[in-house]
Amino acid sequence: MVNLVLVSGRRLWSCLFALGLCISMAWGLAEPRLNGPDERDHAIRAVGTVRGHIIGDFELGARGYRMNVPVPLKACAPLLDDQIDCRPSTSPDQANILTGEFRHPPPYYVVVGLPTLASLALNVGYAMRLVSALIGAALLAWALQSAVESGRRLHVLGVVATITPIVWSLVATVNPNGVEIAAAICLWSSCFAAATQARLTNGVVFRCGIALTVLVMSRGISPVYGLMALAAAAVMASPDRRSEIGARRDVRRWLLVAAAGTAVTGAWVAVAGFSHNVHRDGQDAWEALRLSGLYLQQSVGDWLDLKVSLPYAVALYALVVVPIVAFGIARSRARDRKLVLALLAIALVVPLTSDILNLPPIASAWQGRYGLPMVTGVVIAAAYACQMEVSVRLWRAVLAALAVTEITAFIVFARHWDFSGGRTITVIAANAIASIAFAVVLDRSIADPRSRVTERT
Repeated sequence: MVNLVLVSGRRLWSCLFALGLCISMAWGLAEPRLNGPDERDHAIRAVGTVRGHIIGDFELGARGYRMNVPVPLKACAPLLDDQIDCRPSTSPDQANILTGEFRHPPPYYVVVGLPTLASLALNVGYAMRLVSALIGAALLAWALQSAVESGRRLHVLGVVATITPIVWSLVATVNPNGVEIAAAICLWSSCFAAATQARLTNGVVFRCGIALTVLVMSRGISPVYGLMALAAAAVMASPDRRSEIGARRDVRRWLLVAAAGTAVTGAWVAVAGFSHNVHRDGQDAWEALRLSGLYLQQSVGDWLDLKVSLPYAVALYALVVVPIVAFGIARSRARDRKLVLALLAIALVVPLTSDILNLPPIASAWQGRYGLPMVTGVVIAAAYACQMEVSVRLWRAVLAALAVTEITAFIVFARHWDFSGGRTITVIAANAIASIAFAVVLDRSIADPRSRVTERT
């Protein structure tokens, strides 16, 4: 079967996209509808935004400001599962409902809300998850394609190690955080590929452009992550490469598109605000430092977001990520070493500033998934900076271990929700088969010279 896998060019992306979609939607189907992190509030935004109700009135309550969104009256009971907060409107077919998720720009909600135009039935929430998963799986496939084209196993391993169980789960959830993380992974991988490959291709420029555009329009803080990725790639690139990139028309076009997306996000933040507008005292510095490990643990997946504890998965991913970052610092050029250290410092300090100083002012405590767009950049930067390569035997062992860990984590997650035996077995089998095939395709692609653009200079 392996020999039948075509892994070059667009076929590689198609294989990775299809398999990634299967993996992520297994996570999306295993969890009850609208049960993901803040998913019900995001679904309210989607139902209202796709119908042109982009912004509503704000009301101040015990949990800060919430936005009043008009939605079809028949969406209250089946789709949004809410007959209490839905309040009468001037229109007999419409109701008003409050949501606390008003800080993120509208584009994501317009797209994921499209299935609700066709139906407001009970299970349309799963169709909304599918739309989100389609976007996320495409971005993750592009991220891996950029890494594979370098022909270096460590580059690919760095990207794979950032796609943790919580990432697969969030991608198939109605929440812009999942698409934001997938776009960030694609941007970091593609930008470093553009900076380090001897030949700059149209494909890698396209991936950088589409990832940057999606990222800056995902969440209020996302343009900051996008700027950091561009700056980091500029540091890693040689002066000649920077000049080459700056001279390309397609690069300038994509920067204009991304700038327009950033303007949309900036306008939304100016109108809707960035915080919940409720006071939150900062934590003690030592307590915030103690929680730093918890945030990294949540970046893999734990009780807060997945409703299951995965200590073995956290340990395995740590065994992979820590050496990548360590070798990226120890076995790299001086300039790249400073870059990785700077990115690592930023990734560790941002949660501390949120907890201690309430910057950014998110009102609630920091969570690991908030910082994943930055943490993934540290790992991918270290993989691209490292001057050593992993052996074929080690590459396959780590790739297999990550696949088995993801499958095991999913089994724990799926069984937690106690669906009917047939449904649970089906989604577990789909996830396992897709995860194994995903690893096989990556292994075959890195060994296939047709999939490479060039070796790293």
